[in-house]
Amino acid sequence: MGFIKLPRWKTYRRRSRKTVRFESTEETNFPFRVQQLTSRIFTLEEDLQKSNHTTELLRAQLAEYDMLLAHAQCRVGETPPPTFQTDEQSVNQASPAVSPSNKTSKVWIDDIWLCNDAENIPIQEAEAYWKNGSPQSALEIVSQAIDANPFLSATEDIRCRIFAAAVLHSMGRFEVSNRRLGVIIESVSRYSLLNDLRSRDLVGIAYYVFGRNLIEMGEFAEAYYSLSRALGTPGYHNKTRDYQKAAVVEFTRQKVMAETASVSSSLQPTHVQ
Repeated sequence: MGFIKLPRWKTYRRRSRKTVRFESTEETNFPFRVQQLTSRIFTLEEDLQKSNHTTELLRAQLAEYDMLLAHAQCRVGETPPPTFQTDEQSVNQASPAVSPSNKTSKVWIDDIWLCNDAENIPIQEAEAYWKNGSPQSALEIVSQAIDANPFLSATEDIRCRIFAAAVLHSMGRFEVSNRRLGVIIESVSRYSLLNDLRSRDLVGIAYYVFGRNLIEMGEFAEAYYSLSRALGTPGYHNKTRDYQKAAVVEFTRQKVMAETASVSSSLQPTHVQ
């Protein structure tokens, strides 16, 4: 019996059916794949929430350990002053997000401001006055730039305002400094003026200066919380941790002194008439 060759049109019809069957299978599987992706996204969101919760727990534990260490130091009566980094060590850790150029002479001013912005000319000039011991002149220069310079970008404007708050801190005007910083933080958070890495770094610097003001005002618990918002700011992490430890030590010392005074008062003999 010989081989019977099928007509070409039948072969075409068979191929066409296979193609139709394949397309039909794809259409059937599409809702299932969407469901799989949706389930995967939901799982990832749950994992992210769990990770954030774990991070908050670890931060709380870190604060507790700091508190226990400070409490022990106060009980022993040997509370060494916090050790701060040298200017060179701190500046070298600044990232390109905050340090756009390596040409600027970067230095910490009074442990409150890291000079590292080669693009902002008003701040460069004001930093020079501040470093030379003229904070009032620095404040006047940067204030004039904020009020009268039409070419300042949103980023430069925010940085100038934070710089002015840092200068006010160095002049001992802590409450005024924090009022200005509060307006900056609220504005950026409410209106999302700059949703980029650079704006987050600037807000971190604002929280750092805010926390330093609170330390000087004796509000150590609030200072610790504010400084925790600056831990991720490039170039500021080590300084922030040092001042957090100092805040915990001072807070615990106050608590211990208050408890000691209370106990001493209760043990005093009562004079009977």
